[in-house]
Amino acid sequence: MRASATTFACLMVGAIARVASDTASINLISARELDVPLWAEPVTAVTAAGNKWEDALKSGANLFFGMQTDDRKASFFFKTDPYVQDPTIQTVQSSHDGDMREDFIKWGYKEDEAENAKIDKECDFDAYHRMKRAFDELGINTASKANGGPNQCVQLDHRNGDKVVRDKDNKLPPIDQQKYIDDSCGKEYRVSATLLSILTSY
Repeated sequence: MRASATTFACLMVGAIARVASDTASINLISARELDVPLWAEPVTAVTAAGNKWEDALKSGANLFFGMQTDDRKASFFFKTDPYVQDPTIQTVQSSHDGDMREDFIKWGYKEDEAENAKIDKECDFDAYHRMKRAFDELGINTASKANGGPNQCVQLDHRNGDKVVRDKDNKLPPIDQQKYIDDSCGKEYRVSATLLSILTSY
């Protein structure tokens, strides 16, 4: 299973449209508007330098246009992306592969096996989703983990995780003050208090 940012890109499209129409100071210039191939011109935003929102807007637009072409051409959009900043980039494929459960734990998430068991039925693609015919055509087992199948539902809570920094008494701070350190870069981030339910299949 390869991780993807497609969902976030879809959310950004609506934001791009709203800001472009409501804010005169932001001008999105795309290859489509210039009547050249999509891969020929990165999306840019003419804005005040250093504004985080405008950087996010530009990055979301790059992602949106990048999804409309192949990997090599899509990488062109990210050579000057404010969050990538890598002029040598040759691919936009994610470096993350597998179920990523250990990665989520490193990023401050908490996995609870008891909660996983509660949602196990949602990973039965016959009894719960009525998709047995489609799965049979693909040669995929429909059963959930609890019923001896390969499909496991995992619930991850972005709060109270093992990587959350404890206070001076070694206790968890209030949720709105919880932070964790990403060991890969040494940066500190706040938890989002989001709850994720994902499917892994072995």
